[in-house]
Amino acid sequence: MAWAFLVGILTLPVAEIMVWIRVADSIGGLATVALTVLAILAGSVLLRHGGLGMALEVRTRMARGEPPGPAVFDGICIALAGFLLLLPGFITDAMALMLMLRPVRILLLRVVAARVVVGNPGAGPGAAPHAGPTIIDGEYEIIPPEPGRSQPSDHKRLEP
Repeated sequence: MAWAFLVGILTLPVAEIMVWIRVADSIGGLATVALTVLAILAGSVLLRHGGLGMALEVRTRMARGEPPGPAVFDGICIALAGFLLLLPGFITDAMALMLMLRPVRILLLRVVAARVVVGNPGAGPGAAPHAGPTIIDGEYEIIPPEPGRSQPSDHKRLEP
């Protein structure tokens, strides 16, 4: 899987340049540059305002007692879309536009949630989920120090 990611990262710039040249042939070089600059500006606006929107949504969900996980995931997807728009190229712009669509983010959240193990990290696929914190019930007794015995505070530090 790591090699596929590496190959994708290495071939993406070449593919972006090929698509950029094709688009420039179709609509002209100036229009292609204008679209690229517009996408970069949109990405910067999206990154700037997406974080604030996510923070407000998380705060609203927490106030209602709902889990903030889906709002956080949406915010991460919007931030990733903004980052992809900052990269010059039409392939990354298409991926960013896909991430900005709510149904795509919902589908992506389902895929990610199905792969993430929540609860006991050592549990396998058939293990029971962790029910909560471990509680140890016990009794204690404070034992007063004996009169002739040294206490931890009485120990002197040995200097070399």
